[in-house]
Amino acid sequence: MKKTYLFKSVKLVLLFLLLTSFVSRVEAAIEYKVKKGDNFYTIAKKHNVKIDDLKNLNTISAKNIKPGDKLIIPLQKKEADKKTKSVDSKKESVSHKKTPKENVTDGPKMYTVKKGDNVWSIARRFHIDAEELMEINEMDSPSLKAGQKLYLEEEQPIIAEFQNNKMLTKNLEEELKNVSESDEFSAKSLPEKLSLFARKLLNIPYKFGGNSILGIDCSAYVKKVYGLLGTDLPRTAREQFNEGETIDKEELSIGDLVFFRTYASFPSHVGIYLGNNLFIHASSKGKKVKVDNLDAPYFMKRFIGAKRLLSDENKSTEPQS
Repeated sequence: MKKTYLFKSVKLVLLFLLLTSFVSRVEAAIEYKVKKGDNFYTIAKKHNVKIDDLKNLNTISAKNIKPGDKLIIPLQKKEADKKTKSVDSKKESVSHKKTPKENVTDGPKMYTVKKGDNVWSIARRFHIDAEELMEINEMDSPSLKAGQKLYLEEEQPIIAEFQNNKMLTKNLEEELKNVSESDEFSAKSLPEKLSLFARKLLNIPYKFGGNSILGIDCSAYVKKVYGLLGTDLPRTAREQFNEGETIDKEELSIGDLVFFRTYASFPSHVGIYLGNNLFIHASSKGKKVKVDNLDAPYFMKRFIGAKRLLSDENKSTEPQS
């Protein structure tokens, strides 16, 4: 009796060890559809498993398998890991395909226009104002074409220089004050004073919507220069276009305002005439206050008119360059 009990106990232990060993080897399984010409040997060899393991997982006998039957194929740990990595890799690949990287280059952010893009969709995507996008790129129309390069932000090296050097800003403000209080300045005509102030602000950085020496846009620049002479102008180029006396291009005199239609149907850019067909303005393309020629193709095409705010008695008779 004791021998029989002992024999049964040993048998159970051996069976447990066998099953444990099998389970430790088999970490996962796949389903396989039997094809014509398959048998347990070829299937086991193809999947690198033992025939016994294959038989243990499937109730069908080796003699009775036929095309179309489905078998459970045990996978060893390494093979299971490979399958998992393969699936993860595919998921990662699909994930990347669903969220493609934007066509943005390094440096000053630029975007390459794709088919179906428009100014407003690009502006929304990058959280900027559509008008700012057009101003930065000096666009006179919202029309785009695939492959076109757009700046998404202004280049900032000049702005950084001013912001990192507060003394430079302070010195400029003090210089403007000293100039306005000098005897030499008092002897100048109003247009000459205006021209002098305008030139003192050369090279300060351009910034869309900016209104300080750290960054200024075209209309804020004009407003600031005229403000130094005690004349208060509206804030935008569109509003400034409604001020003063309308004059022909051939009658331009120092201090007159020159207007352009750039990114909008209304007057959207303004500068101050300096004489000799030159004008000074805060340029979005140049990224700073600079002097340009009215005969340059870009400005000739977009020029829409001029306004005079200085009276005839204060006009300068000698053009300056």
